[in-house]
Amino acid sequence: MVDMEIFTKLKSYWYSKFDNSETKFLLWLVGIGLILRLLFIIETQHTPFVQNLFSDSKIYNNYALDISRNNNWLGDEAFFMAPVYPYFLAGVYKIFRESSYLIRLLQAIISSATILIIYLLARNFFNKKVAQLSAIIATFYSSFIFYSGLILSETLQIFFAAIFIYALTLDYKSESRRNLIIGIWLGILALFRANILIFGIAFLIYLLLQTRQHKNYRASLINISQFVLGILIVILPVTIRNYIVSDDFVLLTSNGGINFYIGNNEKSIGVFTTPTEFNFATDMSGEKYAEKLSHRDLSPSEASAYWVEQAFDFIKSKPDKAAYLFINKFCLFFLPEENPQSAMMDEDFYAENYSKVLQLPLIRFSLLSVPFIFGLILLISERKKHSIILLFVFSYLFASIIFFVNGRFRLALLPLAIPVSAFAIERILRFISDKNFSEIKKPIIFTSVIIVLINLVSIKPNFTDYEAYLHLGDIAYEEDRLNDAIYYYNLSLVHQDNFMTFVNLGNALAKKKEFKNAEIAFNKAIERNPNYELAYFNLAFVYTQIGNFDLAIKNYNKTIELNPNFEGAYRNLGIVYYVMEKYDLALEFFNEFLRISNDDKTKELVRKDIINIQRMIENKK
Repeated sequence: MVDMEIFTKLKSYWYSKFDNSETKFLLWLVGIGLILRLLFIIETQHTPFVQNLFSDSKIYNNYALDISRNNNWLGDEAFFMAPVYPYFLAGVYKIFRESSYLIRLLQAIISSATILIIYLLARNFFNKKVAQLSAIIATFYSSFIFYSGLILSETLQIFFAAIFIYALTLDYKSESRRNLIIGIWLGILALFRANILIFGIAFLIYLLLQTRQHKNYRASLINISQFVLGILIVILPVTIRNYIVSDDFVLLTSNGGINFYIGNNEKSIGVFTTPTEFNFATDMSGEKYAEKLSHRDLSPSEASAYWVEQAFDFIKSKPDKAAYLFINKFCLFFLPEENPQSAMMDEDFYAENYSKVLQLPLIRFSLLSVPFIFGLILLISERKKHSIILLFVFSYLFASIIFFVNGRFRLALLPLAIPVSAFAIERILRFISDKNFSEIKKPIIFTSVIIVLINLVSIKPNFTDYEAYLHLGDIAYEEDRLNDAIYYYNLSLVHQDNFMTFVNLGNALAKKKEFKNAEIAFNKAIERNPNYELAYFNLAFVYTQIGNFDLAIKNYNKTIELNPNFEGAYRNLGIVYYVMEKYDLALEFFNEFLRISNDDKTKELVRKDIINIQRMIENKK
């Protein structure tokens, strides 16, 4: 009975705001949006990149499995990546079952609900026509469909970004209550993307400027404190948790330093590029490499600070290049290209190989980029009325381009970028209908100039499918389909000449016992990156297999020179010297392995080898 009363009240509230035709329109759109998302999920469920998670998806999923299986809800170390998504996964796994299919279905529902929220915020910011067009765009927006089917946090980010922006549009009983609620929602959004707190700084400045204008200092102090309180209610528990588990002050996540460096260094091009100085796959925070250069152990916050310092060293030493890089990132943000972080998260690759849904004439950012810029120019001309929109857009833009740009990081702005684009389209159509061309002459000129400058100034990165084929090769290698692995690695090399691909190719060839070809592959990897210790280690292993012990020893020693803590090299050197009957040297390297290794199982085997060698030495005496 109570439930029915609540439902009746909600229904009554809805129809007081929206008429029957509006409700039907929204239900149709949300239904169509859900169907498109479900179809994409169904057709891609058994594809390689869904069945074999990679990169961020794998990290999120592994963390979620650790939480749910071991009830490790507090965790053991400071968060490196945004924490909410793995806890979302863990909660679903714990309550229901460990199923990526279920996660993807839930994300399809959440993504469809986002259509409704975008409609509501667009209606509040602008008008009914803009809201309807915004809802249509959100329904058929390809990236929303695509990311709803990936084990990534983007769908939840977009959903909470839409709720936060909607909260900015609402009327509240009091200003202080409004700021408290906005602060809470901003804190929640920061748990997905910490750099959104830059909007918090911008909003505080906005509140301070209002204080100067109205000179009601007591009320303004309450408003500001309520906003800060709202943020702290959400993020302070995370900071405290980080300190408890790591004895280190990490506000939210510790990945800010390495991401800042990736976007601001000598080799940076404005988009994500894998650092070549160290093995990013096994050291995503760069902490081990930073410790190696610093000659001491570093906490997560210290490692992050190290990379921030490296980035600022680049900015200070080459301010002209850093300034141009910043401008280039600004341009890349508005370019139509989606700039995928890798081909494994590329809509075009999925459309070409796995998805019929993505082959449909869906809406992409390429259709929105020009209306979005035009809409911003219109809003700037009416900035008193739309100051909050502009504040959010430009603070989000700044928060993105101080790091690096890709289509994935642009998504959380779409709940506002879509209505701004729809507003621009609606305004242009109205001016044309009224034959009031003078009103749009200046915005069109400004938009045209900006678009021309963006295309002239920007250095567009050349994205290829090399990483997708590299990962397909890795999947085949793990499944012991070595011929397929070699095929995919070679196909990857056609798209991009990359040292890591040669390492993986060498591994597959060595596993097939094609040692001569493996030797060639590892040497090519070393030519391209002389500082990658794993290439030397694997090459040494090949020489061990073919009995060329001198070259094996040379390459194992090179591995140790590059990484003194590479424990496998010490053990393998011990084995080589044992085979060569140089027992003193074998014991030296086995003991060194015991000193640095934390692998108790392997250490037990090495101790047995040491005992055998000592017996052999005794018997010789």
